Amino acid sequence: MVQAPTAEELLERLKGFLEVHTKSRILKSDVPTMLMYIRACHANQNKKPKDQTINFLLLRFREQVLDQAPDERQRIIGDFLIDEMNKFYN
Repeated sequence: MVQAPTAEELLERLKGFLEVHTKSRILKSDVPTMLMYIRACHANQNKKPKDQTINFLLLRFREQVLDQAPDERQRIIGDFLIDEMNKFYN
């Protein structure tokens, strides 16, 4: 059985991805900060197909993890979405 990461672990992983994607230093990995960076990515980096795909995955992550208290299934989905986004930079 797959061990689901905690919501805090997912936020830390998302913070790491967003730091690479936005080329910036993010101080906190709390929900409001992550939502702000997701909105900024959607507004500023949406021209290339790569960016459009990443924005789609970020919005799905937001729906699964950030907009509500995620259950185990949603945390597994969030973990998968971060893995998929990281593939663009590996």
